Amino acid sequence: MAKRFTDTEIWAKSWYTELSAKHKLLTRFIWDNCNQIGLWPCNWPLASFMIGEQVGPDDLPLIDGGKQFEMLEPGKLFVPGFCSFQYGELNPSSPPHKRYIKMLKQAELFERVSLGYSKGINTLTDNINSVKNISITLEDKEEDKEEEEDKEEDKEPALKSQPFISGIGSLVNEQGLMELDIAQKILNEDERWQKSIIMHLARYEHKLSYSDLNNWLKEFFKYISDDPNNLRPGAVAYQTWFRNWVKVELKKNVKQSLGGKVGSTVKMPYEKKIKEGRAQ
Repeated sequence: MAKRFTDTEIWAKSWYTELSAKHKLLTRFIWDNCNQIGLWPCNWPLASFMIGEQVGPDDLPLIDGGKQFEMLEPGKLFVPGFCSFQYGELNPSSPPHKRYIKMLKQAELFERVSLGYSKGINTLTDNINSVKNISITLEDKEEDKEEEEDKEEDKEPALKSQPFISGIGSLVNEQGLMELDIAQKILNEDERWQKSIIMHLARYEHKLSYSDLNNWLKEFFKYISDDPNNLRPGAVAYQTWFRNWVKVELKKNVKQSLGGKVGSTVKMPYEKKIKEGRAQ
């Protein structure tokens, strides 16, 4: 069964809340049934059957003014925002992305997706200096990005507002591993994940505030920063590792006030498992 990321905030977006129930279901149906690059071979009878109401191409302009979906040709529909949402910035050096890039090139959609073209627009987005009517490959864009990073190496890495996917685009290094400073920024800013961790620890009678959790996060990254082999392939790996690590640490500090200063980490029988992120 294929699994995909879904936008949990879509229910609060004005264009979606204004849709009828039929069009809400049609939107979700297309997103769930398009292929890996956002192409859907239109099957309106199936869509109508699954939704419970008659739907067809005439319904598309009624969904966000036609901005969400585009008919490339009779029987083939394209979801413009699919790739950027699922994968972030496509990276030709990332093995999982190579297949998607190949598929996009075959469908003649690669430049449009990688450079941010809009429907009917032949110019680049404003964040590429509004340059008009030029052709830039993704490799060129990556080189420009590297030059900018060299000039601003002392600045904090800029992270896109995208789902944090293990191993996506610019969030990992050439070895496919996420640097500690980026991982720490992600964990510090992911409020939904922090809430889930606090709820998870509460089941073990460890009651933490968000401030307590942030202190433990600082200790965690301080603890793992000494060993360069501690890099992991994505945010999810660090989240799992932290959850296991903090549970063991809290057991050691069960008699200490959790609202006070976080205790320092000492060696313990579980240390090897913690280092590998496998503690239960």
